Amino acid sequence: MAPRFSPNGQRLALAQISGSKQRIFVYDWQREQMAPLPLEAQRAGYPIWSPDGKHIVSWFSSAGGFSLGWMRADGAGQIVRLHDSKNLAVPYSFFPDGLRLAYNEVDPDSGFDLWTLALDVSDADHPKPGKQKPFLRTPFNETNPAVSPDGGWIAYQTDESGRYEVWVKPFTGPGEKKQISNAGGQLPVWSRNGRELFFQNLDNRIQVTDYTATGDSFVPSKPRLWSDQQLHDVNGLLNYDLAPDGKSFAIFPEVKAPVEEKGDVHVTFLLNFFDELQRRAPAEK
Repeated sequence: MAPRFSPNGQRLALAQISGSKQRIFVYDWQREQMAPLPLEAQRAGYPIWSPDGKHIVSWFSSAGGFSLGWMRADGAGQIVRLHDSKNLAVPYSFFPDGLRLAYNEVDPDSGFDLWTLALDVSDADHPKPGKQKPFLRTPFNETNPAVSPDGGWIAYQTDESGRYEVWVKPFTGPGEKKQISNAGGQLPVWSRNGRELFFQNLDNRIQVTDYTATGDSFVPSKPRLWSDQQLHDVNGLLNYDLAPDGKSFAIFPEVKAPVEEKGDVHVTFLLNFFDELQRRAPAEK
C-alpha cells in the first residue's frame, strides 16, 4: 500500500504487509530491485519523500504509541523521531520548501485532525522538529492533507457531509474553502503543473479537476473521470500516486477473477465401450 514516487520519478517507496509485520520498501527501476528500510519497529507505513529525494518520513509503531520518523532513503544512518504520540499520526505531504510537514492524527475526542509540523533541516540527516500547528480540527474526520505545488493550499478529505468529499482550503491568509468532489471523493493528489488536482471517487476510480489559483482565489472546474480503471480498495488507504511528469500513475489495480470464455459446448459419447475394448484387447484363452 501507499506507493510514493521519489521527486525524480526513478524510485518508488511503499509499505508491505506480511503477517503481523508491516515494513517500508524502496523500489529502484534502474536496478530492478526492491530493498527494505532497516526499521526495527514491527509496523510502519505511509512513506513520503522529502523534496531533496534523499530522505523518507513514515509512521512507525513505538513503545507506548506511534512516531513520525525521518530516515535516509538508502537505509544508512539512524532514524530521527520527529513526533511521538499515543495516537496514530500519519504523514501525507511536504510543503515545497521541505520546511514543514502535513499529517493527520487521531484525537479520541474529535477523530482525525489535520496538523503541520515545522522542521529545521539545516543538517539534513539530523533534522530538528519545530512547532506543531493545528490546521483543521472539527468534530468530523479530516484526513490526507495534500499540499499544493505552491504551498498555498491544502486539499483534504472530510466526512462532514456524511460521506467523504475532497475540499481545498488555503493554508494561511484569506480565501474560502472549496468543495472539489461532487459525488464522494478521497485521497487527493496534486499534479506538479499547478493546474490539476486528482482524487478517487467512492468507486475507486481516478478523477481530475482542473483549477486556477491566483492570490486568495481558487476556482475548480467540474470533476471528470480520468480513467475507468478501478483501483483496489485498501480500506480507504492510499493505493496510487502520480508520477512527477504527470503522465502516469503507480496503482494497485482491482484484480478480478477471469470470466470463463463463452463458446460452443462439445459433448462426446463413446458407444459400445466394452465391445470395442474386447475387440482391441481380447481375453486370453
